[in-house]
Amino acid sequence: MRTAHDAVDPADLVGRWNALRRALRGWALEHPHDFALIYGSPVPDYQAPAERTTEPGTAVMALLVTLLEDARRAGRVPGADALGVTPPDATTALGPLLEDPMFDDTGIDPAMLAQGIAAWTLLRGAVTSEVFSQLGPLPDPPALFETLLSASPRLVVTATPAD
Repeated sequence: MRTAHDAVDPADLVGRWNALRRALRGWALEHPHDFALIYGSPVPDYQAPAERTTEPGTAVMALLVTLLEDARRAGRVPGADALGVTPPDATTALGPLLEDPMFDDTGIDPAMLAQGIAAWTLLRGAVTSEVFSQLGPLPDPPALFETLLSASPRLVVTATPAD
């Protein structure tokens, strides 16, 4: 995913999001067992060693945080009304997550984080549905993926700077 992301012009925020989402789908379809290990159900009574899992497990999130921060700096973050997020609710729900060192040196606020998590959840849900055949046989899985994710960039970045 990093390779796909880094191949896009840094100023092309929508292109970077699209590269990430398509790279996740491609990798998941090529490596369904690895996808299941990372994004599937946890193994009961097993706690993976943090020293082996934290960095790989947060690598994609770090890319998304960078994208959100770049959108914020460019004045291209959709307003909280894009999801109907209210700042007090977002702060209660997500404010503590912003204490993670991943968010140091960013200006990401709880409403922005809610929108980023919504986009990420939509992406993971679409990929999970396809990898695990949760929707049954599909006539055109790539078309369904593009249809489901067509709105996702608008959750993380506007086409032009917000007023």
